[in-house]
Amino acid sequence: MKPYKGSEPYIFISYAHRDFDRVEDIIRRLSEQHYRVWYDEGIDPGTEWDENIASHVLGCHFFIAMMSANYLQSENCKDELNFARENSKNRILVYLEDVTLPAGMAMRLNRIQSIYRCRYADPDEFYEKLYSAPEIGTCRDAAAGTKRDERTAVPQTEDSAAPSDEKPAAAPGEKSAGAEYRPIPYKNGSYYVGPAENRLPEGIGTMYYPDGRVKYSGPFKAGKYDGPDGTYYFEDGSRYEGDWKNGRKHGQGIQYFPDGKKQYEGPYADGKRNGEKGICYFSDGSRYEGPWKEGSREGTGTIYYPDGAKKYEGPFTGGKRHGEKGTYYFRDGTWYVGAWKNDFREGFGTIYYPDGSIKYEGPFAGGKKNGEKGIYHYKDGSWYEGPWKDDLRNGEGVLYHADGSIKYKGMFTEGSYGKQK
Repeated sequence: MKPYKGSEPYIFISYAHRDFDRVEDIIRRLSEQHYRVWYDEGIDPGTEWDENIASHVLGCHFFIAMMSANYLQSENCKDELNFARENSKNRILVYLEDVTLPAGMAMRLNRIQSIYRCRYADPDEFYEKLYSAPEIGTCRDAAAGTKRDERTAVPQTEDSAAPSDEKPAAAPGEKSAGAEYRPIPYKNGSYYVGPAENRLPEGIGTMYYPDGRVKYSGPFKAGKYDGPDGTYYFEDGSRYEGDWKNGRKHGQGIQYFPDGKKQYEGPYADGKRNGEKGICYFSDGSRYEGPWKEGSREGTGTIYYPDGAKKYEGPFTGGKRHGEKGTYYFRDGTWYVGAWKNDFREGFGTIYYPDGSIKYEGPFAGGKKNGEKGIYHYKDGSWYEGPWKDDLRNGEGVLYHADGSIKYKGMFTEGSYGKQK
């Protein structure tokens, strides 16, 4: 995993060295997906550190800041971020942990897209969000093809262009004396073999990459992929099998990972996942079943654990768990029923013990118990009523015995009572 060296657009990773163990996986995943990535392990020995950093920030097309407490304590990291801002670089903030930005920094960065890696239980969901960031695709090798989840349409610009002016021995798309179709070459080096009308593919044929590998095999209409049972092979080894219309995935289809396992199965419309029931398979073995709109999960759907047990059932908006009543099933047998916002428990909700009795009922914010009045029921029958902060009892509250008598009434601090820190 070597830092990128070259003249093509690349991503600059800004991070605190103490966080490298957490950042390394993100760098590796980006590199595996053929993104050109530079980070400061790529500085040549004997060179001036400041000059190299400044040069690479100036040269990058996309800047990712890995936000954490360590990052905010590093003057070098903040200098990199400020320098990227001053030079109008495309930037996003990836939060490795929940941290509060200083007021001045928050004011300067309030319009920049933020992705909270720390809040995603499913890593694939985080990477899907990261790969969809505006302009980041410019930093990906063209030879890599469309990104793995293929939510966008297959690029057809070059394949749909007019063939080159080179004159073949037989007219392109017509059979030669050997009863084989003469290939139709394209400006990007690809070529088509099969029937044609007016020098455009028409009927069942095959498109090839410049190196001779099959790119697409199936029906064509007026030069574009169009019809049932067409297969497109992506450069990273993944493939799509299914229906096409006007050069885009449209109808029922299946997307496969490079290892041959299913990634998505269901309806498409105009190149994107669209329809009432599509199944998305995650790399950890879990899956989502439910409706899709414009490439994102939209409506009431279900996420399953790898063993088939339900993980979440409820509303989705814009690809995230979002709505008034969603149910999340924990591995310990407890479950949550309540409101969600942007993939996190937000609003009023209830957590139940495995036997169905109430464990907690009250407000949530940012995925944690947060608010003025939440009631927590302990297994011994006692309970607490009062305010919560980040999953801990915090503020003026009351702890009751199982018989309803008061055990303690007063101040709670970070979960403890009866004493101050």
